[in-house]
Amino acid sequence: MLHQRQTIGTMLFVAPLLFLSTSCAPPLHVPWDNHLPVVSPQESRRLSPPQGLLIVYSERYDKPDEESPIIIRRPVQLYNDEGQFLQEYNYAPVNNDPISIVLPPGHYIVVSEANWAWRRVQVEVQDAQTTVVPESLLEQASPVSSS
Repeated sequence: MLHQRQTIGTMLFVAPLLFLSTSCAPPLHVPWDNHLPVVSPQESRRLSPPQGLLIVYSERYDKPDEESPIIIRRPVQLYNDEGQFLQEYNYAPVNNDPISIVLPPGHYIVVSEANWAWRRVQVEVQDAQTTVVPESLLEQASPVSSS
């Protein structure tokens, strides 16, 4: 029993000393060696499907509020290249941010109201690329025909 206490006591004394002596040692000097092989990145397969980012700066307008007016962006409707409606994007005002949409690569039609008319812009989305539709482009875009 006495031997066991001495062993535990020695360990409790030696363990902190070992810890302190190793943590106080200066770091090793490890320079780059051009003669050693280098591990390079490997081409990996995508874990997610290809996708790009579409950013739309739709027209801004004042939305009356009880306390003060709020500037928000008009909703954006998205269609595929065959004219099929996909979704409407209508975000709450957050620092006047544009509408950001993650999409698979392809051709799309962006429709939004600008200058009191519904207007359309055709866009291309590419994998790992960002397509930006500025507000000025929507304001000058052709109106949507009613056919």
